[in-house]
Amino acid sequence: MHTSEAATQFLQSLNGAVKALFEERELQRRLECICDDITENIAHVQSAENNYNSVRQWLANNPHDSHLKRIHETISETVTLLNVTKQRMLADLHFGHILIRFEEKERSAERPNSHAVNTELLQREIEHIDQLLAEIQKLKLDYYVDTAPDNALLDKLTHMEYLLEARESSCDHTTVNSRLDQVQEQLNAFMSSTQATLARIARQQQEDTEKLFQAQLRTLVQIKDIATQPQQDGITEWIYHEQTPATSETIESEPLNVANARRRLKELEAVQDRSFRKTLLFRREDIILVCTFRCSVGEHASDACFRVLRVEDRIEVVENAALCKKCLKLCPSPCPQQTYCKYCNSEDHHTALCLLPEEKRRCREVIASWEYFSATPRA
Repeated sequence: MHTSEAATQFLQSLNGAVKALFEERELQRRLECICDDITENIAHVQSAENNYNSVRQWLANNPHDSHLKRIHETISETVTLLNVTKQRMLADLHFGHILIRFEEKERSAERPNSHAVNTELLQREIEHIDQLLAEIQKLKLDYYVDTAPDNALLDKLTHMEYLLEARESSCDHTTVNSRLDQVQEQLNAFMSSTQATLARIARQQQEDTEKLFQAQLRTLVQIKDIATQPQQDGITEWIYHEQTPATSETIESEPLNVANARRRLKELEAVQDRSFRKTLLFRREDIILVCTFRCSVGEHASDACFRVLRVEDRIEVVENAALCKKCLKLCPSPCPQQTYCKYCNSEDHHTALCLLPEEKRRCREVIASWEYFSATPRA
């Protein structure tokens, strides 16, 4: 039985429970989604083809280029994008075959979206993707050689398996037992090393957990001390137990860190706030957004990444990957791109690595915390 026929029978068996799935309005909506997905996937294929043509032209003009690692990463990203787009097109193709069986109303005239046109378009683009993948593989073989993966543990196990299975005329029970003892010793050494590593990791995690617990406990104690400060005439009497000598005078002004936060927040008033969000499905510009920190495509830009929020963590990702802090890519030094930060108008770092929005947010948190805990309780 064909896959689409089996899926159709399965959906028909669930018609009573999921009747809403086969309503004409829902079918039309899902077919519209397939049409929109086809348009987006075609744009991805065109972008990948442009990247491939750029790399091919660059290699043709610079056959002895020393930045093969950067070129290899660009080709790998293009191959990944093509494979993902191909799987999405295959899913749209099979899902369209299933939905069209239950369609009772023809498509509206202002949005031509016939099943035959969609099927032909998807099959043509899938063949185009296969052709691009074959050309990219040939390009990789023509200009550089991929090295074999380094797997020392697999090599050792293969060597031990060869020793056990080797047939020699002079092999007797003594030789076999000796080889088995050697294998057992190597396995014991490997297990001991593994157990020692696991024990070290467990101790480190326990120490980190204890430090985190102590830090949280100290924070709770400080918050409790602030919340329980005595008040007189609506003014909190701040008591510093060990930091300052005891005094009967009340401190009517706010702490120095809050005053500094207000002053700094006023200086950063013109700095825009950083937003963390996903991009919309439909955009006026046909641009594929790429996030450097989580390697997502079409979801959000690097500055709006909502998975890596702190600038310190972002800088660590950039430094570990040896990326440029201006364009967040692998490029020769100095960076040839002319970019500037939209927050501070500086040209020495990318917008996603600017510290000013994060400093502005922290100043607001300090002020909000002070205003919350110093507020006079209502009667």
